[in-house]
Amino acid sequence: MKKHPLLAYFVLLFLLCAGMVVGMLSLGPQGMLLIQAYMLTPAIAALLTRAFFYAPKFSDAALRFGRWQDYLKFWLAGIGITTLSYLFFTLLGSISWDLSGQTLPRRKFHSVNNCSTISS
Repeated sequence: MKKHPLLAYFVLLFLLCAGMVVGMLSLGPQGMLLIQAYMLTPAIAALLTRAFFYAPKFSDAALRFGRWQDYLKFWLAGIGITTLSYLFFTLLGSISWDLSGQTLPRRKFHSVNNCSTISS
């Protein structure tokens, strides 16, 4: 496998993904919590492949910290994209805003009432 790191990556990726799917299925509804970890499986497989199956390891990756201005620029860009998506969803009517602060208490009260009527 040291001569074929791409093959090692795909094998590791398959094993990690299969393990996550088996875990999700065996846990039932609580298995949905593993979806967040499932999204990390390609990155974990890449790290494991570089660490154990790739001869130069991380020496050719040129990993280093960038300038703080770049971090600030991309952080602000992410906030801008999120703000624009909420703005478009609001303008197109996909989201309605309730600024009264009563939505959550109303929903909790409604769910408690539904539970009491179901059990009695």
